[in-house]
Amino acid sequence: MDPIRQNVFEKIAAEYIESMAGVSLFKKYGANDLFIVAGALKEKKELKGMRPESKSIGFSWKYCRRDFYASHKYTDESGGAQDNQYRDVQRFIEDANKIGGQDVFVAIVDGEYHSTRDSQSGMTRRKRLEQMANQSNAFVKSIDELEKFLSRFGES
Repeated sequence: MDPIRQNVFEKIAAEYIESMAGVSLFKKYGANDLFIVAGALKEKKELKGMRPESKSIGFSWKYCRRDFYASHKYTDESGGAQDNQYRDVQRFIEDANKIGGQDVFVAIVDGEYHSTRDSQSGMTRRKRLEQMANQSNAFVKSIDELEKFLSRFGES
């Protein structure tokens, strides 16, 4: 997908999340601001020679006293760049699975691409991503599912 179009979808997703009831301290990160490295969240200035495997976090917010960190990919068509984005989401999930504690990591995936079959697993890309996520603090959701998903964290 054209990076400009990706940014449009990212902007729409950011505005939507920020407007949800209960969401506070919403932040949209730049391309190189916050990463998951060695089982921890690290800002670029903390990397000191470490090279993150996955792309930077896209958004963070607080909901009912829990911190949420998200990657967002809108992918409509198949192709090389889209396959790279798919691998980026896989790495995000793998890295998020390694973090303990109360932080919640969400790979937000939207677009027709995620409904098509993954050549390695034979299942849809979305299903494969869901199976990769540990479902305790790492999850895969579409933007349409996010508000209902957040509500499960309720007042605790």
